[in-house]
Amino acid sequence: MVGRHGNSRGRRAAVDRKSLIGISLMTGVVLILGLGIYLFGQQKAAIAKLDPNSFCPNSGPIAVHSVLIDRTDPLNDLQREALRKDILHWADQVPKYAALRIYEVGVGGTLLRPVVDVCNPGDGSDASSLDSNPKFLKRRYREKFLDPLEAMLANMRADTEQDTSPIMQAVQAISVRDFGETGPTGENTLTIVSDLLQNGPGFSLYRGIPDATSFSQSSIGRSLHADLSGVAVSIYLINRPKDARYQTDALGTFWIQWLTSQGGDMAAFKQLPG
Repeated sequence: MVGRHGNSRGRRAAVDRKSLIGISLMTGVVLILGLGIYLFGQQKAAIAKLDPNSFCPNSGPIAVHSVLIDRTDPLNDLQREALRKDILHWADQVPKYAALRIYEVGVGGTLLRPVVDVCNPGDGSDASSLDSNPKFLKRRYREKFLDPLEAMLANMRADTEQDTSPIMQAVQAISVRDFGETGPTGENTLTIVSDLLQNGPGFSLYRGIPDATSFSQSSIGRSLHADLSGVAVSIYLINRPKDARYQTDALGTFWIQWLTSQGGDMAAFKQLPG
């Protein structure tokens, strides 16, 4: 009798263990499904807060990093490669939810339109697998931020010499579009890649370099005013051997003084290799 009771209790214990294992497995499955649904919901919520085209927050980017490229004269191979590497480096410095906008001098009409206009949506490096999906974020970063940039670099318009080079007009247009009182209040930047040889309507530096203060107070200077208040400005000078007599120290000094008089904070003045 004892043996039979012992066997019965053993069978019941085995059944109980199987039941517990089954319940545990079911609970695990439910938790995994629940976590998956939660993460999917988090992804949808995050996407819903961003513009579907630019991936900027619907409330606007937290800052704008604008790059103005002057290609009104051809770049040589070394300059093009240096510029490509620099642009990728600058893109890497754009904070999450800040915009990268790349413009070309003379392209896009009076109110310049960027050839690249996209926010950094984040690459998932700051995300936890417990409450988000880093793989999804990394794929989104590639598709919405890096891919448009690579496409721009691959498909930049062919370099052809232009009759005019309205660099100041381009800076003014960017200041209206990206900066000023209605612009984002984050750490905004403007990077100018140019030979600095302004040659636009009403004013050309080929005719001589004026005093920056006198120029700013002139009628043409006032018409070219650009609000760069609080914007960190960097210049990357493109050397033009055929125009070496115009690209003097006085030219660089004029631009630094003019940009500073527009409220810009000069962060760097460098030469593009080549």
